[in-house]
This record gives sequence, C-alpha cells and structure tokens, in this order.
Amino acid sequence: MNVDMVTTRDLQTWFDSMDAAPRTVRNFRSHASTLFKFAEAREYIAKGENPVTGTEQIKSKTASPVELTPANLCDTILILKCRAKCDN
Repeated sequence: MNVDMVTTRDLQTWFDSMDAAPRTVRNFRSHASTLFKFAEAREYIAKGENPVTGTEQIKSKTASPVELTPANLCDTILILKCRAKCDN
C-alpha cells in the first residue's frame, strides 16, 4: 500500500485495535504523524492531507488521586516496615 492510500479510518482502526498502554498508543500516533509530515514535505501526499490529524487524541488512563492523611501515612509506613522484615 502506498503512503497516499492510508486513510484516517485505517489509522484510527489500527490505534483502536492496539492492546497497549495509552502512552504506547500515543507514541505510535506521534511517530505516524512524523512519517506523514515527512511524506507531505516530500510531496508523497498533498499538503494538509496528513491522515493522523483526523484521528482521536489518545487519552490517559489516570488513577484518581488518593488523599494522604496522617492515618494513611502511618498505615503505609507500617506496611513497608513489615515488607522489609519479611524480605530479610
């Protein structure tokens, strides 16, 4: 398949099918964008025809922040001390 035949749908399907962490998919998206920017610069595809620009941004899966209270901190320290004893 020639580079000018790749569509936004092709790329979106590829990104969606990846069984990888969001950061990994963002890296692939970034590299694909760089490839198509090169193709634009070399006139392999028309200016403004980078199919990556039409794909969805990859969202991070962020964990909810945990409130650190003095009690939580004490519990965490105790758990770490117990683990350190078990490891020795």
